[in-house]
Amino acid sequence: MIWDWIAYLVAVLGTGISTYYDLKTTYIPDEITHSMIAIGAVLLFLRFDLVHALLYLGMGALVFIIGFAIYSFGQLGGGDVKLYTGLALLIPTFSPILRFEGLVIPPYPPIVSIFFSSALLGMFFISIQYLVKVVRDRDRIPEFKWKIMVALFMALVVLITAGFFFNVERGLSAILIPIAIGIMIYPFKDDILALYVVEEKEVSKLTEDDIIAIDKLPEDIKKKLGLGLRRTYLDMELKGIIERARKHKIRKVPVYEHLPTFGIYIFLGLIITILVGDLLFFLFSVF
Repeated sequence: MIWDWIAYLVAVLGTGISTYYDLKTTYIPDEITHSMIAIGAVLLFLRFDLVHALLYLGMGALVFIIGFAIYSFGQLGGGDVKLYTGLALLIPTFSPILRFEGLVIPPYPPIVSIFFSSALLGMFFISIQYLVKVVRDRDRIPEFKWKIMVALFMALVVLITAGFFFNVERGLSAILIPIAIGIMIYPFKDDILALYVVEEKEVSKLTEDDIIAIDKLPEDIKKKLGLGLRRTYLDMELKGIIERARKHKIRKVPVYEHLPTFGIYIFLGLIITILVGDLLFFLFSVF
C-alpha cells in the first residue's frame, strides 16, 4: 500500500538525516523528530481503521513514556527518545521486505526489534572503540594488567557459553558474541568515565541535553542542589538548580560530556528491521 511505503520512506530519511546531525554535532534537531512523530501519527489514521490507529498511537505514547524514563536516568539521549517514538508510529507492524523461508514474525511491535538491534550494535561497536582507547592509554590506567585479565576472563566465560549454545542454537551464539565484547569494558568502567567521558561544566550553562554525573558528586553537594537519582533535568527544573547553585556558591558539576553518538545504531537497527523483521527471530530462523 502506498501509505506504507511513504511511512518507510519518512522513517529511513528522517533517521538518516538525524544520524547525520548526530554524528556531526552530537545533537538531533527537534524539527526532524517532531516531524516524524507528526507524520507518523497522521499516517496511522490513513493506513488503519480507527481502533488500530488509536492502539498504535497509544503504543507510540508508551514508547515515549518509557524512553523519557530511561532518558531521565541518563541512559538515552532526548533526541534518541523522540526518534524511537517517531519510528514506533511510522512502523507499527512488521512487513519485512526480504522474506526468508521459515521466517517467524514476533508477537511484539517492530520498535522492540529496532531498539534491540540498535542496542546490540551500539554495545558491540562502542565497546570496541573504548577497548582500543584503554589499550592505547594503558599507562594511564591503574592496574591495567589485572583489569585486562578480568576482562578477558569475563569474555571467555561468555564465549564458552556461546560455544555450548552453538551446538543447540546458532542464532543465540550470534547474539552472545557481541555481548562478550561488550562485557569486556566493565572492569574499565571508571577509567573510561574519568579519561574520556566526564567533564566539569558550569552549572549556569547546563541544558536539558546534559547528563549530570550524580555518582561523582558528594552527598552534601547533591543535597544543596536538590538532586535525586535522576541525571537529566528539563529547562524549568534547571532554573531551580542554577538558583540553588548560586546560593551555595557551587560553580561546576561533573557531566557526561563526551558520550558516543547513538543515532547511527538506531539507523542500522531500522534498516535491519525493515529488511528482515526482528533480528533475533531472523537469526533463529536462518541459522
